[in-house]
Amino acid sequence: MPVSAMLERKEPLIYVVSAEESRVEAAILRHCEQPPARPLYRWSSTRGLEKLQSGVVEQVSLPADDARQPAQAPLVAVLNYIVHDCPDDTIFLLKDVHPYLRGGGATFSAISVATIRALRDAFYELRALGRQCKLVLLSPELVVPPDLEKELRIVDFALPTREELLPVVRQALRRAALIAQKDRGFVHEVPDAGAFEQAIVNAAVGLTCVEVEYVLENLLYVERRLTSAAPRQMVREKQQIIRKSGALEFIPAEDLEQLRVGGLTTLLHWLRQRKHVFDHRERASRDYGIDQVPRGVLLVGISGCGKSLVCKSIAQEWGCPLLRLDVGAIFDRWVGASEERIRKALTVAESVAPCILWVDEIEKGFHAGAGGDGGTSSRVLATFLVWMQEKRAPVFVAATANDITLLPPELLRSGRFDNRFFVGCPGDQARGEILDIHLAARRLDPGAFDRERLVGLSRGFTGAEIEQAVLDSAYDAFYEDRRADTADVVRNLGRSRPLVASLGPQMARILEMLETGRIELADTDTVPVKELLTTPAGRGG
Repeated sequence: MPVSAMLERKEPLIYVVSAEESRVEAAILRHCEQPPARPLYRWSSTRGLEKLQSGVVEQVSLPADDARQPAQAPLVAVLNYIVHDCPDDTIFLLKDVHPYLRGGGATFSAISVATIRALRDAFYELRALGRQCKLVLLSPELVVPPDLEKELRIVDFALPTREELLPVVRQALRRAALIAQKDRGFVHEVPDAGAFEQAIVNAAVGLTCVEVEYVLENLLYVERRLTSAAPRQMVREKQQIIRKSGALEFIPAEDLEQLRVGGLTTLLHWLRQRKHVFDHRERASRDYGIDQVPRGVLLVGISGCGKSLVCKSIAQEWGCPLLRLDVGAIFDRWVGASEERIRKALTVAESVAPCILWVDEIEKGFHAGAGGDGGTSSRVLATFLVWMQEKRAPVFVAATANDITLLPPELLRSGRFDNRFFVGCPGDQARGEILDIHLAARRLDPGAFDRERLVGLSRGFTGAEIEQAVLDSAYDAFYEDRRADTADVVRNLGRSRPLVASLGPQMARILEMLETGRIELADTDTVPVKELLTTPAGRGG
């Protein structure tokens, strides 16, 4: 919401969630300078109450009877002054209020109780008196005690757009040109100024103006260079932001190199079609009426069949950053903290868009029948589902699940994911491709192995189990100072018992969903689920 629209609303108590303190203050100050001009009062626990008008900062002294209170509850004295002594049609910016609103355990501290009561009194007295004062609470963290749920208007201050970042980048580029003229040791290699400028802006989307300035100043004054590598510096700064979010992990592009997926032809073709829409979003929207970018895909099936590998390969093929959401890291013991963490994680993901959001083993965090946590799991799941349904940012969710019986029904219904695929035990051709991939990875010649025999013996094995058999063969051969051969792989396959042997109930549920069309086979070259169920191994024997 634009600041001007936010401040024109009738609500006297506004909570702005943003870490960009200076940018929020500058936006409010610009609003105050518009006719009819009015002063802006700002308060912080370190500087007290100050009045800003016409570029002049004036310290405001509180009345003597209130001056005794700040040590115990500093905001109480300020709020009393705002209600009783300040002129009408004034905006007050109160910084870092969240410590005064947070409780400890099941109870609130005396300072929190006094502050919350003072805020409620200010809200109702300002409305009763008909005064046009606005109290803007600014904090990087959202803390809303139950007592203020009905009074607070919460506003998320959006990260800067490309248009807002462009002046910051242009100023740095002009500064770099001046430095290059005076300092011969400064490396200034900008082949195409326009394209270079746009590349930096695109890489900077998702960062604050201060963070962008920090990266550029570091390049100019510390590294003393501005080259085509500058956009990559911005991306590395994004990694720092993502790491600090706690629940997200940035998977570096170099970790995605040389990924190869065996089989899964149906799934890979479906992904190529979605990539085309993802890459040509504007044309798809304009000419074909596609007003929604691909939401995501849910991959269910047996552990070790390549679901996580597919998620990584999507980022590799689509050329997008890969973020891994750790659902377990979202949950917190404090009331409301888990919901705030999932909101923050999703906001960070949107700021890095276009990107791939990988949610591994989603059933571990969002499973049916979760209880005993006061409804936290349900609220976190609801936040995630609403975001998936309503999001407009190009964030493609790639989620995996090993046990489909644990997934809540609302996660499987249409509108959450674009499609749901079952990744099962690879068929004959796919197992041959998987064998070739892992033999070549161990510097072994696939042509020297009895491929037909190994394919037959590995029926019902997952890709991970085939990989382990090849790896164990390499271990055996290395110990004996020779190269692995067919006999080694045969021996190691014979020592393994396929995981599917213990998944009878789960496989029965998957068969039911396949027959009713609720999920689709990721590859036609897959060992039939019925075959796995009718064998002694498939029945858990």
